[in-house]
Amino acid sequence: MPTSSWQELLANSGPASGLLPGQVQVWQMCVSSAHARLPELKRLLATDERERAARFRFDRDRDCYVATRGLLRLLVARYTGDRAEQIQLRYGAQGKPALADSGIQGLHFNVSHSGDAVLFAFSSDLEVGVDVELMREDADFAGLARTSFSPAELNAVIALAPEHRSSLFYEYWTCKEACIKADGRGLSVPLEQFSITRSRKGARWREVETAKSDVFHSALRVRILETIPGYAAAVAAPGDSWEVDKVDVRVPDHA
Repeated sequence: MPTSSWQELLANSGPASGLLPGQVQVWQMCVSSAHARLPELKRLLATDERERAARFRFDRDRDCYVATRGLLRLLVARYTGDRAEQIQLRYGAQGKPALADSGIQGLHFNVSHSGDAVLFAFSSDLEVGVDVELMREDADFAGLARTSFSPAELNAVIALAPEHRSSLFYEYWTCKEACIKADGRGLSVPLEQFSITRSRKGARWREVETAKSDVFHSALRVRILETIPGYAAAVAAPGDSWEVDKVDVRVPDHA
């Protein structure tokens, strides 16, 4: 698994650097590792982002927002060649970020964070969605599945003994979240109208079966991601020929 240094993250290396057609690059970081860099990251934020950060009640939530938005700007800058603090972002109706005025046509990206983990997904030609979740063991997984999963997924979860349900539940949940984020409509997509199924492409790939042809804008495929122990993660994109390049980033507490 490739690892990138903070210096490499900061380095702008030209438009769409490192992105090939049909490639999804996923960057993984720990929010806690960026704590000493928060003043530096906060300086990169736009005025509206700083105002939003100031409205968080708890320090941990504010720090997570600052770190995630600052790191997103650094990564976008790495692809566009722009200065991170000058990048203008816009947000879709469901909050999906995009470049407001892109000099690079077709730079698509998405971000997800949970607990201490944050994932960013980028593509030059594909709408992408990514999701990461801190896995709990004490939830009512059968009850949650009844409200959010397709009948096939629900049956698969409740067929397991209660102590074994969490892994499958979070696999389905992250895959489904990645799908609705790739589609761009978020939770306005009925979660019970599509199912995550095994794929002949490989052990970590999943297919998406829909109850109706118009559930999504286009056919999606999902890739389960290896991530931090205790977390589950997945990335989704349209088509069946894309591949994933995943990068871990170390954020040192000193230059």
